[in-house]
Amino acid sequence: MLLISPCGFPEFDYFGPMVQYFQFFARKLGWRYMGEILRPGGESLCDEQYQEMFGWYYNLVHQAGEQLINQGLITPEVQAGLRQDLFPGGPEAFRNEGNNYWMATMAKFGLTGKPPGQG
Repeated sequence: MLLISPCGFPEFDYFGPMVQYFQFFARKLGWRYMGEILRPGGESLCDEQYQEMFGWYYNLVHQAGEQLINQGLITPEVQAGLRQDLFPGGPEAFRNEGNNYWMATMAKFGLTGKPPGQG
């Protein structure tokens, strides 16, 4: 069993309960748990303006796929690479990008207001 999942939030800890459940489920079924590819802030991967910046991540996903086919697992080194923050500056930089996008979209439609969760 391999778990692949995106998440809108920028932190990895949101995946914890799901990973534990899938590991448990694999054990109960007698299946081998091959690992996971988890991506917080995954929606950013669809944004054309970031494609060049995320090349390193796409390369790691490709390596993970090759390892799964050839070795049946993702090496700890590639797994660690996949867990790196997409945005330099970590979750805070991700939130800032999201807030900037929110404010630009609001301004585009002549609206005012703070981003969700900002009061």
